[in-house]
Amino acid sequence: MTKRVFCVLGTPRSGTSLTAMILNRLGVDFGPLDHLDEAYVFNPRGSWEHAAIRKINEEILSRLGGDWDHPPEFESGWQETAEFYDLKERARDVVREDFGAADIWGYKCPLTSMTLPFWQEVLPSMHYVICLRNPLDVARSLERRDGFSLEKGLHLWLLYTKFALKNTQAHRRLILHTDAWISGWKDMLGRISDFIQLLRTREQFDVQADSIRELIDEELFDSTSWPALCSTQNIYQACADRETADPRGLDEDIEASLTLVRMQAENKESWKIRSDRSRWWMQKLRTATKELNELVPVGDRIILVDEDRVGSRLAPGRTTIPFPEHDGNYWGPPQDDATAIDEFKRLCESGVSFIVFAWPAFWWLDYYSRLNTYLRSHFPCMMENKRLIVFRVQP
Repeated sequence: MTKRVFCVLGTPRSGTSLTAMILNRLGVDFGPLDHLDEAYVFNPRGSWEHAAIRKINEEILSRLGGDWDHPPEFESGWQETAEFYDLKERARDVVREDFGAADIWGYKCPLTSMTLPFWQEVLPSMHYVICLRNPLDVARSLERRDGFSLEKGLHLWLLYTKFALKNTQAHRRLILHTDAWISGWKDMLGRISDFIQLLRTREQFDVQADSIRELIDEELFDSTSWPALCSTQNIYQACADRETADPRGLDEDIEASLTLVRMQAENKESWKIRSDRSRWWMQKLRTATKELNELVPVGDRIILVDEDRVGSRLAPGRTTIPFPEHDGNYWGPPQDDATAIDEFKRLCESGVSFIVFAWPAFWWLDYYSRLNTYLRSHFPCMMENKRLIVFRVQP
């Protein structure tokens, strides 16, 4: 099988991390997880950036007298000079060690938009996914993260976009408008699936779509409405142009603009509330997963009481049994305490080591008070906080 390499390009803060995660879910190897940059406050799920490749890119820019936010001048043929021979050897070593056994692999690093001529000598046959995001939103995000002025953010957007488009000319590439992951995620998923040509059947696509949808729900872009912005700007410009003339005649234009902007504002406020709830939920899930991973050994079987709202994501590497269970599926709240206790005893016979109550089902321990008393009187409570209540049911 011919090796295929996919390179994710774009400006910083343009949705490249989400795109890399989706490519990974679709079957593109991004290397050992411990070789990727760690999560941080502006990328809580990780940047999906290969640390060694990023460092090589940073060294290239440094040797040319620049940095990621102050790009250098790239003279024609710079990548062929002897100054970069050692970095090419280092790059080949990274590729061989981390991706030598992979038939389909990729990497994401926005800096590659500028350093791509170097990598095209190391990896001549690459396919490119270019992530484009509303330049105003990129600039606002850089302002929040790095304290840049709006103008500097727009300048960086133009530079990175210029290099990404120029350096991928005559190559196989896909340009994704990443804001559309929110409004048209399924169409976007279809485009990227067709591009990488890994999913062979409709059934494979549907299976992957379910897990990828969860990623997109969490990665809600804080996007500006261009129609609302342009409409308001047009009114401002019209007023400025008529400052010394008769400003009448704008009534209809202002009313039309008000209607458009009001609708966009209401949609945005509604979205913001949903986004805040989603972030709160996912943060709680990440913390609970870490806590449970530290308590429950890999490979253990656990009873999970969560009303089918958290699922196996809470305990990767462990077998989760829904409670109550019927044919492997969640079967709804028990009829009464006696039914709950009998079901618990039945599931214990299958060799479980813990019963875990996740926060969506905390009310069960109040409602099924006899079940609560039974558990607390017979089994040690190993953890109890705002996210999890865990009882060990086997020595």
